[in-house]
Amino acid sequence: MTPELVAAFGGALTAILGSIFAMMRFLIKEFRPNGGGSTKDQLNRLEASINSINDRLTNLETKASRRKNVSN
Repeated sequence: MTPELVAAFGGALTAILGSIFAMMRFLIKEFRPNGGGSTKDQLNRLEASINSINDRLTNLETKASRRKNVSN
């Protein structure tokens, strides 16, 4: 193997590993809460909204079943 070929392989490997490292850094950063803009924060807000809606529906169903039982 010539020194030029070793340097070419080394450069290619460095470029590939560097891009993989940069993408991993971006993904890790995106899934950490940062006060509002990250994907993690958005998922947390969606989960809280869904839980709130679920609680309201459960309360409405409970009230409806109580009314039904009282009227019978």
